Amino acid sequence: KLTGSQSTAFVGELVAGKDAAFDYTLDSYLGSYNVDYTPEVQAIILETSAEDMGGYFRLHFMGVSSQKINAESSPSEVKEALERLSTIDTVSVSMISHSIDSTVSYGQKWLITFTSQQGDLPLLLVDTGSGPPSTIATGGSLYGSSPIVRVETVSDGILPTTFVTPSIVSEDKLYVA
Repeated sequence: KLTGSQSTAFVGELVAGKDAAFDYTLDSYLGSYNVDYTPEVQAIILETSAEDMGGYFRLHFMGVSSQKINAESSPSEVKEALERLSTIDTVSVSMISHSIDSTVSYGQKWLITFTSQQGDLPLLLVDTGSGPPSTIATGGSLYGSSPIVRVETVSDGILPTTFVTPSIVSEDKLYVA
């Protein structure tokens, strides 16, 4: 700690350094690396107790509401509706007939994979006009035999918590600043 008006300090180089010499073989060990993450996947499940489903619902994400999504919407239509939200960057959407994996109900299941937003994301919320946005909604703008739409997490998004730097194999010590 220097104090007073007459205080001075000297900073100098005692031993001259040199730039690290990189060759093409070392370039494969240095540079940038992409660290993979596990994307968030959520399911929107629309079901009725008979094959008479119809109507529409809206999705909400982080306080922003989508346009109407019809019960018969294709994956590309759901993708377009979600990507129009200012709170969602990009998603991929696939769909399976809900009656394939259930013998009790009929409907569809859209699988939403958040392809650019990372980490454990909040759930999408559904709205049929019968109450405030929630993870489950019935009636309202949906019709059919006991219609229900719900959202559930298929897999939480996970950010990487570790990163292993590759070793540098060299005969000389290598210092990089």
